[in-house]
Amino acid sequence: MLKKYSILVVIMLFLFSFQSCSESETSEDINEIENPVTDGEVTNPNAKKDKIEEVLTTSKPAYIDAANGEWVLITATEYNALASEIENVFKSGILESEYKESSNIITTTSSPTTLSNETEEAVLPKNSYLFAFKYYAIQANDQPGLKLKLSSDGNTEGYTDIGDPLPKHTGVNEEIFFLLKGNDLSTNSKCHMAIFKPAGLTIGRKSSIDDNTYFYELGDTTNLTGKTSTPLKLLYQGLSTTTKQW
Repeated sequence: MLKKYSILVVIMLFLFSFQSCSESETSEDINEIENPVTDGEVTNPNAKKDKIEEVLTTSKPAYIDAANGEWVLITATEYNALASEIENVFKSGILESEYKESSNIITTTSSPTTLSNETEEAVLPKNSYLFAFKYYAIQANDQPGLKLKLSSDGNTEGYTDIGDPLPKHTGVNEEIFFLLKGNDLSTNSKCHMAIFKPAGLTIGRKSSIDDNTYFYELGDTTNLTGKTSTPLKLLYQGLSTTTKQW
């Protein structure tokens, strides 16, 4: 009787061990199917895509390597592609019609000056993100120190820098294009745009078709007290969007 009982116990232990092993292997198999192991990085399907990076071509490596808050030089083709392919884009600084106005381009002085076009139309809307910029350089020779500024206090006061100073660049009687990496700061109301033009840099300006002109102040300043007497507009333009896509 004892012998039969011992045999029964051994059989039961064997069956229990087999069942546990089978359940463990099944669980591991399911885990491997649901969470496959790969040699490279695992792609997160929920990760947010950078639309700007998708649009870029020539300047994509520089954009990828840049830190947030840095400006990157881009091409005219890329700037125009961003203007058309990024959603909800607004152009600020100058109206498109004035930028393309057919009058002759004349130069500014070479003095270090903060400048802002007089406008209540070509402004950044509320809740928008500035991401690109262009201007017409009359003479820029390996030029450092150009800055962009925004103000929610009006056309002539309260300007603060947006992003780092623009990178060194060279251009003579041509447009130069820039892209801001990773701007997370949206405007809390409509904003005017100004630029700080360092010493030695001269930029283009044209006759104003709406009789407005531009404000200025010598040096890198927050407020502008001077105003040109002749109706002229500076040739600079920013791109912003109310839908963050990076």
